[in-house]
Amino acid sequence: ASGNGNIGKILNGEPRWQSSGGKIGGALLFDGKGDWVNVANESKFDCTAEVTVAAWIKVNRFDKDWQAIVTKGDSAWRLQRYQGADSIEFACSGLKIPSDSPYGGLYGEKSVNDGQWHHVAGVYDSEKMVLYVDGKEDVSQPASGPIGNNDKPVYIGENAEMTGRLWSGLIDDVRVYNCALGRAEIEALYNEGK
Repeated sequence: ASGNGNIGKILNGEPRWQSSGGKIGGALLFDGKGDWVNVANESKFDCTAEVTVAAWIKVNRFDKDWQAIVTKGDSAWRLQRYQGADSIEFACSGLKIPSDSPYGGLYGEKSVNDGQWHHVAGVYDSEKMVLYVDGKEDVSQPASGPIGNNDKPVYIGENAEMTGRLWSGLIDDVRVYNCALGRAEIEALYNEGK
């Protein structure tokens, strides 16, 4: 459900709704074998100047590189597992970053692969990228320029442009903002689910 009409629809598989045990009420359980949610109105998510992407996650299995939490393909923005690591990546393709990678990746350091709930959030404010874990800054880097734009749908638990990156675990309270939330606002989101 979405207060702005950007309703998610289960596209494939059967992610199971857990009516209790989520961080904000219930949560969706993804089996990592073919479950994902397609969010309506993809063009509303063409955030090129600033973006904040946040969610509560609980990993069951990290068994694929780049497992998707919430993504707008691979050529715009995404919040996902950092390759084969136990941490998260926030990426915005097209940004100018210190490594000069066209994928605009910011690689987390804090492990989230412990079977516990974690709040993860990526923020781009036109000057820097910041990745937060559990309300605290994990990593950051300078960044500038527009985020890449595409016509791919926003998926929860999968990546429409690089398929097969299926999430295995729970996802709750996904939020995408077309602005950069500040440190205090990210901490407030985390505290809502504590």
